[in-house]
Amino acid sequence: MDKILADNPLPPGENIKVANLGRSQSASQHLVQIRDREVPHIHKVHDATVTMLRGEGYLMLGKNRINLKAGDVVHIPRGVAHYFVNTASQPTVALAVYSPAFDGKDTHPANLP
Repeated sequence: MDKILADNPLPPGENIKVANLGRSQSASQHLVQIRDREVPHIHKVHDATVTMLRGEGYLMLGKNRINLKAGDVVHIPRGVAHYFVNTASQPTVALAVYSPAFDGKDTHPANLP
């Protein structure tokens, strides 16, 4: 992971950086760095499983707040509005696995508090 992060640094002033790790027709894997927070969104055709690797924060999944820290795993079903908020002083790092493979186009704005 350290080499991937070194090769894909999150530049100052940028909020999110994604490094694509691999893909097949059925799934794709991405290393995601988040400095602050995501915008509330929904994936209409992709399920996601996220493993927190560094940092901590919380995921708003529908109306539920899920506190997360390194080592935690959470499943985000397709069609459920969500966003992550980093509460650590450094960027949070997570492994996101999408099924089917994520094409980068299935992110749609959603209304959440």
